[in-house]
Amino acid sequence: MLELNEKDASVDFIKLYCAQQRNLKNKQMFFSASKKTFSGSAIMHTAFESCEQSDEKVLEQFDFINNEKNDFKDGIVSERAFSEMQQKSFYNWKNIFASGDSSCMSDSLKNKINAELKDKGKNSNPEKVKISQTELKSFFPCPRKFIFTKVLSLKEDSLDVDLIKNYEAGVLIHKIIELVCKNFQDKNGIYKGKIPIFNEETSGHIEQLIFSAFDEAKLHAGFSRSPLALKIIESQKGLICKNVFLFFKQFCALPDYSSKKGNKSFGGYFIEGVELEKEVPCSSNQFDFFGKIDCVLLNPDEPDELFIIDYKTGSAPSIKDCIFNADSIPVLGDFQMASYVKLLESNETKVCSAMFYKIKKDSADNFDVVQIISKTPNARSHNIDREGFEKTLSEFEIFAEYFYEKSSGFDFEPKNFQVDKEHGINVYKDCMKCGLNSICRTSFNIAKKEIL
Repeated sequence: MLELNEKDASVDFIKLYCAQQRNLKNKQMFFSASKKTFSGSAIMHTAFESCEQSDEKVLEQFDFINNEKNDFKDGIVSERAFSEMQQKSFYNWKNIFASGDSSCMSDSLKNKINAELKDKGKNSNPEKVKISQTELKSFFPCPRKFIFTKVLSLKEDSLDVDLIKNYEAGVLIHKIIELVCKNFQDKNGIYKGKIPIFNEETSGHIEQLIFSAFDEAKLHAGFSRSPLALKIIESQKGLICKNVFLFFKQFCALPDYSSKKGNKSFGGYFIEGVELEKEVPCSSNQFDFFGKIDCVLLNPDEPDELFIIDYKTGSAPSIKDCIFNADSIPVLGDFQMASYVKLLESNETKVCSAMFYKIKKDSADNFDVVQIISKTPNARSHNIDREGFEKTLSEFEIFAEYFYEKSSGFDFEPKNFQVDKEHGINVYKDCMKCGLNSICRTSFNIAKKEIL
């Protein structure tokens, strides 16, 4: 690795590159550079010495890009920079791309896919496929992303070197809320399975629970891997706990059903589940739906009515993504609430409210919600009641059936949206913003000529 010092890193890089090409008979290395453009990750043209060369064919002979192009076209392996493993991988990719045959997929990858789809749940059938909303989200619109993220656990390409990732801070806050709510849920505890009503008497105890939960939660969020990250997060303990305390101040207040923005407070409600793990069969019984729900509440006045709450420390899905509308957007953009309703409902109980609860306060210390299903739907908010959500549930099961069909046949080739409007990808919309596009190619282009 290049050291950070006062020397010119470009010169060091050129020397390092040349040092790895010692097997060349010609000791002179050739680079090309532009005087008209500059990129922060490029080598400036001033780092090179100009070289007069009358014969362009000699230059082409030592040009790395040209040699890589020839390796693709002619199958001639360069000893300089194109390894046998690279050549084998590229030709394997070419065969799969040309044939579209899933039999080219290795047995080890197939085993990993089966493990991802079946190894879930504590007391479930290990041979039955279980489909969660996160798998559907990674599969649509691009099936390859499911392989990369869920099966191979690849991280999206990024130049960020943050010591603490945003999602890790979210995991910490989620865990604190989970531990506090589990204390509320304990029927043998102080609150007898209910959310306490926030007042002077309960506020002090809730604050104590939050601070105690922080000490346990920080070990679950991955910070223990780095002593420095752990020190940083501990230094922010007061701010984090204060934010969570303000959330519970609103969450545990008495319900306000007259609010135009919908009720955000659930003091006195029974807690049916915290991080509730559920598994139910689909209509055809070919596979099971599986998932964990942050919080499930019961209305004390209507014990057959369920309330679904999913906490969001980042952005929440929009209402239009969560509700299927054949007239406007004939595609279900988010599967989370549909999955949770499917998991929870039975003949005895029905979901009457489902919302994303944002754990991010505004300037007035209020926490907003995105209510997808409401007992009293608001046309201005575009949410709907449970009956109106039925079409979304039907569409959700169609997507799940499609996922099951493709994954069972190990068919993970993406389809063009012009061919498949519901399940296809739009290259310019979906691929350009994908953090995995550097390793996911449908064609190789060199000098504006498509090789495949």
